[in-house]
Amino acid sequence: MADVKLLDLAPSTKSTKKKEAPIGGMPDGEPILNPKWLVFSPADKYRTAQYALFTITNAEPVKVAYRLRTRDRLFPQLSHSHGVLASKESVEIVCYIPSHDQWPRDIVEYSGKVHKIVVETLTVPDSMTVPQNQKDLVNAVRRLFHNTASKAQLTRLYLKLKILLPSVPAGSPPKKASSTTF
Repeated sequence: MADVKLLDLAPSTKSTKKKEAPIGGMPDGEPILNPKWLVFSPADKYRTAQYALFTITNAEPVKVAYRLRTRDRLFPQLSHSHGVLASKESVEIVCYIPSHDQWPRDIVEYSGKVHKIVVETLTVPDSMTVPQNQKDLVNAVRRLFHNTASKAQLTRLYLKLKILLPSVPAGSPPKKASSTTF
């Protein structure tokens, strides 16, 4: 008879425990968003780029991670969209509206409408170390939001920043042809 080897299916005594992915928690209160509305000027029919500043302030006694999202990835542009705020810390973000020839769609589709930037926040778990490098920080915050979405749904706090792009004023009415009699 041939030797038959049996497979040991019992769990090994070695530690095969994976490092747990950090999961954020629900903040007790909203961060402070100042201002809550950004209004841009259609004076030159959006031919020149415009920008506005807004701040997000953490009112919580713990660290908070934030993420900014828009419906359209390319419009409006933000100076940065992910970060971590310590207790009572603020961050100033630039909202940039490029000239209308750089818009992904026609000027009529954007002007005359209210656009929203959603500010999502989560508390940062104590087990998570916050990287100092900006690129690593963005990746860590993205992972935190992803892990929280898959393992602990409904733990985010949402705020909305509204952006108003007034309608482009209609040009001056066409001149009527003058009637002259000879």
